[in-house]
Amino acid sequence: MYAQFNAGDKVLGGSFSLNASKNEQLPYVNSDFGINVSPSFAKFKTANTAVGFKILGQYSNAKTETPNSGYQKNRYWSAGAGVFGQRYFFIGSQFFVMGEAGFNASYNKGKVTYGESTYTNSSGFSGGFYLAPGFGIKLSKKFLLDLTLNNLAVITYHHSINKSVVAGADGGKSKVNNFSVSSNLNGNTLGNLGLGFRWLM
Repeated sequence: MYAQFNAGDKVLGGSFSLNASKNEQLPYVNSDFGINVSPSFAKFKTANTAVGFKILGQYSNAKTETPNSGYQKNRYWSAGAGVFGQRYFFIGSQFFVMGEAGFNASYNKGKVTYGESTYTNSSGFSGGFYLAPGFGIKLSKKFLLDLTLNNLAVITYHHSINKSVVAGADGGKSKVNNFSVSSNLNGNTLGNLGLGFRWLM
């Protein structure tokens, strides 16, 4: 009944998460706040091929208070975007398998503070390609339920510049460049599984 898509169909999806916590184990007090937003939009070019884009946003703020050293604060935020393509293959009337390939890029900024006059500022950017399989079911003409599996391949690059101030004085600057290639073909690994709903317009 819902065995295929149509060229021109549009799909809305994405993710949102919010967390706030406070843990008091005196004399230590830990607090944390974070928000992550990632809406996505895709359009079918053919009955089984869709292309789209996503917006990436993240913010976190954590603080640890200790009796002797005062406190440590970690503040981080990032903003970016991504593009992706998806290929669908129907099995039976409503079930499908899919493959997704995409590229994400983001600008990152953070600050780690130790007490009143010692801190490290960091800024940089990161980008990466990924390839991931998945499968799902077309619940109705408007809703999809799908499960994305472990990434088959990931290529990432990260660059950052860190500037430190120690006791109010210049503590120096450092640069970090990290390039990695990874693949996860282990069927017993469940850490990267994702279950989601999407709305077909």
